[in-house]
Amino acid sequence: MARENSFLTVNLNDEESFRDNLSELSEFYDQECFLYKKSGYDTPAVYVYTKDVDEYQKGDVKLLGRLRIGNMDADAYSQIKAGRITFE
Repeated sequence: MARENSFLTVNLNDEESFRDNLSELSEFYDQECFLYKKSGYDTPAVYVYTKDVDEYQKGDVKLLGRLRIGNMDADAYSQIKAGRITFE
């Protein structure tokens, strides 16, 4: 199990530049990638790579799937208090 501090940001004003801003911040703080999901129940989440990692190149996108809350069987997840967040 790996633990790390994460930040959750929300595009409250539906700004077009939101994803580009996240990419710039991810690069600035030397992150490998960031998780991004547009609004909408059926919209899948993606990892957006901001540096070369294994088989992924800077700018690549990896599909993660739809948001699921409360999936206790998932191998990889984020946890906020007692709830689990996964993408399948």
